[in-house]
Amino acid sequence: MPFDSYVFHETQRFRVWWIWLLILAAEGVALFMIFTRVLPEIEGGDFPLPGFFIPIFFIVPFLIAPAILFFMKLDVRVSSDAVYYRLFPFSFRTKKIEMTEIARTELIEFDPFLETRGWGVHYTKYGKAYTMSGKQGVQIETIKGKKVLIGSQKAHEFLDAIKSVKL
Repeated sequence: MPFDSYVFHETQRFRVWWIWLLILAAEGVALFMIFTRVLPEIEGGDFPLPGFFIPIFFIVPFLIAPAILFFMKLDVRVSSDAVYYRLFPFSFRTKKIEMTEIARTELIEFDPFLETRGWGVHYTKYGKAYTMSGKQGVQIETIKGKKVLIGSQKAHEFLDAIKSVKL
């Protein structure tokens, strides 16, 4: 389906500044400890590691975790036939809920830490939650009873788009 035929489209990225600040501070402390405490002991200890092991065990984890967060995105689209959503890189394919399968929709305000256990993909009391940032989303319940919460910075527009198509 071409892009211009979507009633609603939103792409969210993980840009919570204070979490990025915590990550960078933790990485700075960890790297300081590695270069001042760990490396001297490894190189001069009883079982010295070859130099190529150091990036594998210490540097790579400090690059991969922030890269995943940086490239993580939640893509949500509403068309005349379905709601499409994908949380990259955790969902390799776009998920689809047909409009004919939707029994109920509701705007939900939630606490991202207490109710959805943070951002990302989690199983919650609202069903499977796909959240990126913020405290709002749309809960979709299918006629088979499956519940999905999709976080949105434009939750009212998202809900209105679904309702306009369902009429």
